Formats: sequence, C-alpha cells, structure tokens
Amino acid sequence: MGLFMAPEASIRRVLREHQVQAGRVVVGVSGGVDSVCLLHLLARVAPEFDLEIHIVHIHHHIRGADADADAAFVEEMGRGLGLPVTVRHVDVPRRAQEVGASLEETARQWRYAILGREAEALNARWVAVAHNADDQVETVLMHILRGTGLAGLRGMRPLTWYSYLRLPLVPSPQRPQSETLWLLRPLLYTLRQDINAWVEQQGLTYRFDQSNLDTTYFRNRLRHEIIPMLETVNPRVKQALFITAELAAADFDLLHPLAQAAWKDVLVEEGDGWVRFHLQKWRALPLALRRTILRDAVLHLRRELRDVGFLPVERARALLEDPRPRAGSECSLPAGLVVRREYETFLVAEQEPATTAWHAPQVEERVLVPGEGTYPLGDEWWAEVRVLPRTEVGNAWRQNPDRWTAYFDADAIAWPLTFRSRRPGDRMEPLGMAGKFPLVSEIMINRKIPRWARARWPLLTDARDRILWIVGVRQGEPGRITDTTQRIAIVRIRSSNEGDIP
Repeated sequence: MGLFMAPEASIRRVLREHQVQAGRVVVGVSGGVDSVCLLHLLARVAPEFDLEIHIVHIHHHIRGADADADAAFVEEMGRGLGLPVTVRHVDVPRRAQEVGASLEETARQWRYAILGREAEALNARWVAVAHNADDQVETVLMHILRGTGLAGLRGMRPLTWYSYLRLPLVPSPQRPQSETLWLLRPLLYTLRQDINAWVEQQGLTYRFDQSNLDTTYFRNRLRHEIIPMLETVNPRVKQALFITAELAAADFDLLHPLAQAAWKDVLVEEGDGWVRFHLQKWRALPLALRRTILRDAVLHLRRELRDVGFLPVERARALLEDPRPRAGSECSLPAGLVVRREYETFLVAEQEPATTAWHAPQVEERVLVPGEGTYPLGDEWWAEVRVLPRTEVGNAWRQNPDRWTAYFDADAIAWPLTFRSRRPGDRMEPLGMAGKFPLVSEIMINRKIPRWARARWPLLTDARDRILWIVGVRQGEPGRITDTTQRIAIVRIRSSNEGDIP
C-alpha cells in the first residue's frame, strides 16, 4: 500500500477500515474541487457500502454573490445526482465579531456544528468532509509551528468521534449533542493534485473560492509560501510530514490507554468543577504521564477548550513536584482554573473569589479522638481537645468569637469522637434547630464553602456518628450546653503557622 492513493482508493480504504456501511452519511459540500470529488465518488460507491447520502451546503455570508452562486451550484449538482440537498446559512462575519475571533476559525467551528446538527436531525451516523493529504500536511506543520505533542502531531484522523471536536465559538445549544456521531475524512490519503486530475478527467465542473489565494490567512500562507519554500530544502517534505502524522497517531494510540489507566489510578474523586488526585501516586508516574494528567484535567473541566499550553502545565508540575510549598499553595491554569496542593492530594478546580473559608484543614483519613490531647488533622493543622469543669470555663462558650473553637457538654456526647470527611447523604441537627436535619452539603453551600473543599471538609462526630460540628461552620444540637452541664469539652482547630500548636 502506497503512502498516497488515488481518490477512489482512499475513499474505499477509509470506508472499509472504519466499517462505514449500512447507514446515512451527511456530506459537507462547498462546491470546491475537493468536495465535488468526494461527493461524486461517494455517490459511486454508495450502493456497494449500502450508504444513503444527504448533501449539506453551508452559506457563510462572506463572499456576497459568489457565495450565492456556490449554493445554487451545489443544489444543481445534487439534483443531477438525484441526492437531497440542504442549504444552511450562518453569518460568519457577525459571529466572528461577536466573539472576537478570526473569520477562518469562526467559519470552521460553525461549519462543524451545523453539519453535526443536520446529521442528528437526519439520524445520520457520519459526517463526511473533503480534507485531503495536503490539508493534513498543512495541519501538522501548523501544529509544529505553534508547539505540540503527539496529539497535535497526529493532525487529522480519517475517523474522529464528533464529541472530540471542541467548538467554543458556537453556543452550546447550537452544537451537536449526539454521542454516536462520527466525522469522516475519506480523501485523507489523496494529494490535492490527484483530486484535481480526477475531476478534470471526469469532466466535472466546480467552484473556485478566490479567498483560497489570500495569504493573510495562516493556512493559505503555509500552502502557497511556507511549504514551497520547505520543498526547496526537502523536495519530499509533504511525505515527511504525512509520515510524521501516521507515526504519531500510532504512538498516540499505544500511549493513550496508559494515560487513561494512570488517570484512574491517581484519581481520588471529582465533583462539579473540580478533580482531586493522589499526590504521591502522581509523582511516581513517568514525566509524560504527569504532564498528560494535568493537561487532561484542564480539558476535562473545560470541554470547550481546544488546547492547553506547555508553560501552564510546567508551572503546575513544578509546584506539585517541589517538596517545599505548603498545603494550600496554588498556581493558575488556563480558562479560570487553578491547581492547588493539599496534604496527600492535589486539586484542579475552578478559581473562586478569595475567602478565609478556603484556608482550612482537609481531612484525608479518619482521626480518632479518644479524649483530651492534641491531634494532627493534616499538614499544618491540629485539633486541641480539653475537658474542663464548667466553673473554669465560665461564659466563654456563650460569647465565643472564634469559629474555629467549639464547646460541648462533655457528658452528653458519646466518646470517642472522630474527625472525618463528608459522606453522601450526611445530615446534621444544627444548634438551635432541634428536630430539623438538613443536608450537610446544603449547609456548606449556604455558607459558601468552595466546591473543591466540601468533600474533605472536617466533620466532628461522636461514637454514635452524630455530627457535632461542621468545623468552622456550624455546631449541632447533640452536645449542646445546658443548665445541667457539669463538664465542657473544648475543641480548638489551629494552624501550626500560628506558632501556638506544638
């Protein structure tokens, strides 16, 4: 099998290798030479593969009367082939201005979104577009010039899960939602010159977009200036870049399952807007996997983001690998996210407004409190427990200004006590609300405890697993001090940074 193939051979290879058969295909047709070739060849092989073709043309409202003529040309071609045609309109200049993006990128994302939505409406399994081997070469070179890893070196693939397409410039309701839709590139193994030759041989007409010559567009400059210049250094530069993509794709397919397994191994838990990982397990991974997990965490939380830069990942990695920073240290990640060190874990989460509630212990394991003493709650944090006669405490429990100190009737609670993290469905009976049991999670939300901190926020419970205290937030009815209280248990939470905890 050669590196590059004739158009029909490329189409047959892609359809066979990816089992594209017995279903409906939406074909994006601009009217240009590539899409004309794709459409006619798909129509030719459709009976063999039991495919039903539906043409979709997208009018971008960029080129005035020429764009109108393109739409009319595609409709006429569809009628000639006996195939249904849908023309959809999107005002790309207005959309680009609204979001402050380039015409080229705005058109690309809206094109994918509209094709996907049409496929959903038609119950089609595939969307076929006319990207060819030259497009692949340009894409790989573009990624190299911007800086990329294996994922970028792969360029485009002949079959891509539609959900992998990140379309942040398109409002969410107007993007395809299907989990079973695929993007197909049947001409990916064919050079543009061979497509042109086939179309001319068949005597087919097509439309030419003059904007393809405009070198102010990055891709056009690569096509008309940079690649020809590189060919003076290496006449086979297209082959070299195409081979790079094929090798990188195979390596990526080999390594990606390793990254997925590593993610599962180091993942502790995740919630709305955050993911938490085991720090030491992450540190034990090879460098490539450490970087991948940080990058994937950002993409996991920001599914509209197309890429994550190298430098933010390196800054996050340095913070997590350095033994000196304390728990609570953090650095910024793209798209309003931060990475934050904890005691045995680290967090990738949405940045939230600063609040004193953030600086608090996070309980990784149960901490048993059998009686008086000082108990570590994690790096830098301690719980000091004392039991005193009521006469020595006086009215301090009534006028307590410190939310990190709590007072209980030492004889009304069941010892030993335990500090633990929140469990799903935990409820407490708040002090002053006897007989009412709201969810602990609701109390935390109402008190504006950040989402990332709620799962490991310490709860003080007694031997009957009654919640005595959401530390620093709210005490419970169990253990409330009454007129008959004789002994008072004082629980103080302190940071070792204060210098008053041994």
